[in-house]
Amino acid sequence: MGRRRILVPIAALLVTLGCDEDDVVGDGTVIGRVEATTQPFAARSPAPLAARTPFARVARASLGFFRAAPAPAALRQVGPGTTAATVVIGRFARDGDLRIFVRGDVGTDARFRVNSVPAGLTRLVAEVRDESGAAIGRSIIHIGPDEGEVVPVAAINGETTAEANVLGALVAGGEPAQQFATPDLAAKLEFSSDGEARAAAVSDAEIEAIAAAFRAAQAAFLETFRRLGINADARFLQLAGADAALLFAAQRDEGVDEQQAEQTFLAALAEGYEEVGLDFEAQAIAGSAAAAAAVAATADGSAELILLRGTVTQMGAARALLAIIALTALGGSTADAQAVSEAFVDLDDDAGGATAVAQVLAAAETFRTTLLQTFATVATARLGLSAATLTNLIQAAGSAPFQAALAADLSAATDIAAIVEAYLGFYDALRNLVIDTLTAAGVASGDADLAADVFVAADMGIAAIFP
Repeated sequence: MGRRRILVPIAALLVTLGCDEDDVVGDGTVIGRVEATTQPFAARSPAPLAARTPFARVARASLGFFRAAPAPAALRQVGPGTTAATVVIGRFARDGDLRIFVRGDVGTDARFRVNSVPAGLTRLVAEVRDESGAAIGRSIIHIGPDEGEVVPVAAINGETTAEANVLGALVAGGEPAQQFATPDLAAKLEFSSDGEARAAAVSDAEIEAIAAAFRAAQAAFLETFRRLGINADARFLQLAGADAALLFAAQRDEGVDEQQAEQTFLAALAEGYEEVGLDFEAQAIAGSAAAAAAVAATADGSAELILLRGTVTQMGAARALLAIIALTALGGSTADAQAVSEAFVDLDDDAGGATAVAQVLAAAETFRTTLLQTFATVATARLGLSAATLTNLIQAAGSAPFQAALAADLSAATDIAAIVEAYLGFYDALRNLVIDTLTAAGVASGDADLAADVFVAADMGIAAIFP
């Protein structure tokens, strides 16, 4: 059975989720705070690259089982005597400089409130500066305020600064900011620590390498959707991720632990994409292609790892939701849904904190094992399949010729189109194997299709990226 086609109401999305990028009406307010400034960020101007509505539902109820994320190491907060003296709101220009719209002050409580921010714009940047005027931290305002609206920006730290600097490098690389979806940027960049993010933020070479990898990852992400019949572009992703971005910013501004806020953000982003037609299976396939494209686009090991962590954790949320929907339809219990949700949290914890590619791959394999074990439990009770049949199917799915074919295809790929084609073929073959095996065992075609959803959700196909 082939992939299901997806039709997306693009025009309706653009009308519903936001005004045009150039349609500036009135002004609004941005609020935020500064954290984690144990050392200043050096000012930088990125060099050219070489090579709204309030969010009503965070995610499906099944993803409400997040356990409390462990508290990160204590970071010295900015307070009295801080060098973060002022804040500016602006937008990156083609030369990589920040074109400033408005200015404000950072209080002794490390908070700021900036009025008269042009309304109706996306991809703005809040930048804090020291007494000399040098930039020491940045955060992307993914969706700016509407007229008279107050919106938060994610608390400024090493990761938000690196993300903003990558956006600056992308713009300086010759394409308009509108060509990049900043919620997708935030999802696909994952630093293992604030220290790693800080080191990247002050290195032009590192930022440029990350930007090159992200450019390829997002291109593969969008190309996959196009091949699935979805006419999506970066502006489409920007608006579809608006609620998730605002939710994350609000949580971080309120002091919610960064790791826990990111888990909620990833689930909300997957949900937001799904609500406008980018279903969870399409997101899962696109995420795998994005990971491979990012790795292929850079020879920088740190940039490769940053993008690999991010794409794996991003697609983990969509995969968990896909598996939960399928398992629930097959008669799975609340406990089964919780097991999948916990697997996603573990994936985010383990892959997000990984310091080596092998650790990311191990986290993905653990996620796969949990999803398939949960499926086996449901299938035994609901579909009446024998343990031997399920064991043989799982082993076959993990060792079928198309697994080796994916690695060979990726090794031979010379462009993003070839990477996307490799993954489309891989997931078609995986889905067909599961459906053919189960229908031959007497399982109804509808149930076999749902089972195939779980297998697609479980297998990220990322080990094949590394021959």
